[in-house]
Amino acid sequence: MNILGLKIAHCSDLHIGAKISGIDGEKSRILGSEVKEVFFGILDVCEEENIDVLLIAGDFFDDTNVNSADVREIISKMSRCKYRIFISPGNHDPFTSDSPYVKFEWPKNVFIFKSKKPEKILIEEKNAVIWGSAFEGRYEWAHLMRDIKTSDEKMLNICLMHGDLNSAEESRYNLISRADIKLSGMDYIALGHIHKRTKIQKSANTYYAYSGGAQGTGFDELGEKGFYIGTVSKGTCDLKFRRACKRRFEEIHIDVSDCVFVDDFVSKVVENLFEKYGEDYDKNLYKVIFEGSVPESASFDTVLIASKLCEKVFYVQIVDNTHPKIDIEKLKFKTDFKSLFIKKMLEKIENSTSEEDKNMNENALKIGLKAFEGDVKYIGD
Repeated sequence: MNILGLKIAHCSDLHIGAKISGIDGEKSRILGSEVKEVFFGILDVCEEENIDVLLIAGDFFDDTNVNSADVREIISKMSRCKYRIFISPGNHDPFTSDSPYVKFEWPKNVFIFKSKKPEKILIEEKNAVIWGSAFEGRYEWAHLMRDIKTSDEKMLNICLMHGDLNSAEESRYNLISRADIKLSGMDYIALGHIHKRTKIQKSANTYYAYSGGAQGTGFDELGEKGFYIGTVSKGTCDLKFRRACKRRFEEIHIDVSDCVFVDDFVSKVVENLFEKYGEDYDKNLYKVIFEGSVPESASFDTVLIASKLCEKVFYVQIVDNTHPKIDIEKLKFKTDFKSLFIKKMLEKIENSTSEEDKNMNENALKIGLKAFEGDVKYIGD
């Protein structure tokens, strides 16, 4: 009988082989290659922690067409693992005739679910059963979780499932409801598909969670990424998050009101990044949002600032949400063309009928002021 439970690790959505969108050249290639390294790091932690089972909840690969050398390297690394590995193919890497799950020979310690029809694998020495199913195509309209129900509550029942935990009535990606989870009789359900990690949750006697992606792929996936590791027993779930990502995508708002020249902006950003993210701040990718009011004369070339910052950190993207610092009192008595333009635009901003209209007018004022300084060039077709 199982007394101590099953020591597991749960990861998902590695998307090995994916092209990182929005980032060009060598840095995109580096990010893509690091995903495989992140997975190998997870395997090493699992070995060190002496786990029983690694659960990979789908979208292990980004596509069915994967670099053969990468697949062979992954298979070689897995074959040396002393624990069992279970994979539930997802919508990006469905179990099809052209998938790497079919085209390559996988080691005996790796079990790949092959059908939408639920399968269960007995781990006799641990008195445990691993349940799961697979996407057979890019979309799965059926509710696969509804077909998974244990008939032996004395066993430790763990389910591996790629799908969309949603309150909506329909999903193209295997809709999972909390009612399905409640009725399953599982002790733990390792979910994949949603890249944002959730806390360990519970419905009736069933614990469940999304581990989220193990490495961010864009600024819609902020913060630390990794996997869950720990022990699942009857009535208890002691899983902890473990960071795995080599780099993080982060977003930071910085007030640059006291900046005038390019080096001022660069120094301000570096100072803020170091303060918030510590000595390893240079490894991450940042969306830096400039806020505050800057002088009309400020040298505010965001492309140049971003370029200089990319010499100090892996990658920076800048969003300009500043507004010009204007002395209204001095402006009242001026009648030159620039002053008339500023007064007219301030009036339009004040009378804006929506937030969208206001933002448009504020941007028009900023561009106009840059044009007066000769910083805006017209390029005709």
